Order: sequence, then C-alpha cells, then structure tokens
Amino acid sequence: MQERVFFLFDNLLVYCKRNVVFPLRSKTEQKTLQFKGRIPVANIEIENIEDGTADYHTSGTTVVNGWKVRNLAKNKWFVLIAKTPGEKQQWIDAIKGQKDRIQRVTAGIARETRLLMIDKGQKLHRRLTKEGKILQDHRYRLR
Repeated sequence: MQERVFFLFDNLLVYCKRNVVFPLRSKTEQKTLQFKGRIPVANIEIENIEDGTADYHTSGTTVVNGWKVRNLAKNKWFVLIAKTPGEKQQWIDAIKGQKDRIQRVTAGIARETRLLMIDKGQKLHRRLTKEGKILQDHRYRLR
C-alpha cells in the first residue's frame, strides 16, 4: 500500500504523495506534496469497509476507519483510512453530498436545455406555419 493525501474540491478528488526535500543550501528538510492524480466526483463510487476486515484491495491488511473509493473511469480502487470514525463519516458524507449536488445540477441543466429547445422549436414552427412558407435560402433562387 502507498500513502497518499486526499483533498476534496467541488467537482474533484485530488490525491498527492508526501515528499521530503533537502534544498541544496539548507540543512533543514522541507515537506512537500507531489500531485499524483485526480478523480472527478461524478466518476466516484464509495464502499464502506467494516472495521477489522481485510480484502483484496487492502492487500490483506486489516483496516480500521476505512472505506474504498473507486474511479469508475479507470476502474481503479483506493482504500482511504481516517483517524477517527467521525472523520470517516464526514469524508463519506462530503463525497456523497458533492456527488448528489453534481447530479442535481446536471439534471437541472439538462431539463433547462430541453425546455429551451422545445420553446425555440415551437416558436420556429409557429413562425413557419404562420407565414405559410418553408425555410427559404435567399442566396440561391430557383430560376
């Protein structure tokens, strides 16, 4: 297993690797984070791991306060572990909340687009039938 640090943004779950860097002119170490990847929240599936269990994705390691995150686009699994059960629940609720929000926004946009297309289509149909003409191409006239 590899240790990664995760950050949840509005539409993205970002994961990074911790690095320790020793600058050339300094004897003190600097701790940095190296970007490793991102997962769109819309492509995430969450699965709870019961405390004290081990499975294929945990490489046989017993997990406490853990859950699995699956990247549906790449079919890649991540096992995340929190310090406390409360923190675990906060992460799960936050990810599910973001996913639900994205689905609501997407559904709203799709509905608004559909209604706009219906409205524009009806206006165009009324205009064409009112004038009694089919669309004319003014560049090319029939002789």
